Amino acid sequence: MTDAACKLDASAAVKTVPVCAKRMVCYEFDTKATDAGVAIPYLVVINGKIDGKLNKLDRSRKIMRTVNVGSTVALYLNSDVHPDHRRHRYMR
Repeated sequence: MTDAACKLDASAAVKTVPVCAKRMVCYEFDTKATDAGVAIPYLVVINGKIDGKLNKLDRSRKIMRTVNVGSTVALYLNSDVHPDHRRHRYMR
């Protein structure tokens, strides 16, 4: 890269760009006492919208999502994933 490519133009203006911070939400399950391989069905709802599709807990035993600061996160497990048993019924 040359020096010319690194210089700021004298007429360039400074622009403020808002950046939204993110947070990692992690649910971790310890199922060793009953069945370490149990596949629990779950849904994650972020700010009132279903995030993704119906999943089953895998061998990592963790459910992780990255969300904006101030987001509301809900986790529905087992029979609560059925639309009749949860508050958020519709996919996004």
